[in-house]
Amino acid sequence: MEFRTSKIKNYAVLEIHGEIDYFNIDEFKKEVLALPEGDDMHVIIDLANITFIDSSGIGTLVICHRAMKKKGGSLALFQVPSDIMVLIKMSTIDQFIPIYTNEDEIPDKN
Repeated sequence: MEFRTSKIKNYAVLEIHGEIDYFNIDEFKKEVLALPEGDDMHVIIDLANITFIDSSGIGTLVICHRAMKKKGGSLALFQVPSDIMVLIKMSTIDQFIPIYTNEDEIPDKN
């Protein structure tokens, strides 16, 4: 798994390449939770280059969402591949984690 960071509309973006599974969820969680700096607690996870995610990866998304929310921040998903979106919808996390397909959908931060 590889990580790249960037910004979109002043959101911290974590781009992930590879798989999110039981064997690397600790590394994934560490990267997500270390990304916000100072008062900027809003993170977007770009999943465009994810090839696989298992149930432990889905669970880690929920854990990261709760941790960010507890700190007054937010977590959203971006560019989710269609096969991964099926799993996300089955797990119903799309009901509480925003999912954006393009940059125009991402709201400006207040």
